[in-house]
Amino acid sequence: MKRIAIQMVFMLSVMPLFAQTERVDSLLLSVMGNDKAINRLLDPPSLYLYSSLTCDNKTFYAGRELGDNMYAINGNIYLMHSAGFYAGIAGSAYSELDPSYNATVVTVGFLKPVNRKRNLTVRASYNHYFFNQADTSGSPLTNILGAGLSLRGKHIG
Repeated sequence: MKRIAIQMVFMLSVMPLFAQTERVDSLLLSVMGNDKAINRLLDPPSLYLYSSLTCDNKTFYAGRELGDNMYAINGNIYLMHSAGFYAGIAGSAYSELDPSYNATVVTVGFLKPVNRKRNLTVRASYNHYFFNQADTSGSPLTNILGAGLSLRGKHIG
């Protein structure tokens, strides 16, 4: 709670700051000093929670249009560690399917920059899909292993 309060105070304070100016550095040093408790509060947390919920209209399912006004709802929640590990769950529902809830995806993975500029990233993941078996055509692939290397530049990535 203290961390949130201190971050809110910093976000709400209006003071133009110019990096590496002697006045600002000396002001911050005189206010905070070398207090380890305050420094720990300002350090980024090692665990992050990421979630989203989206709704899309005029959606296609498997390349087929099932109606002009079909919509999809997709949601996810991920727990990410600053060391690069993450785990999460996601799901999707379509308005014109019966039953409308379609799939759940459970994911574990690793994502880490490998160079100083942090523009080259290595990643690996495992996904397991749980499909709602209303369809009798058989089960699609349910286990996916993925690996990749990403390079991000100024204009393309």
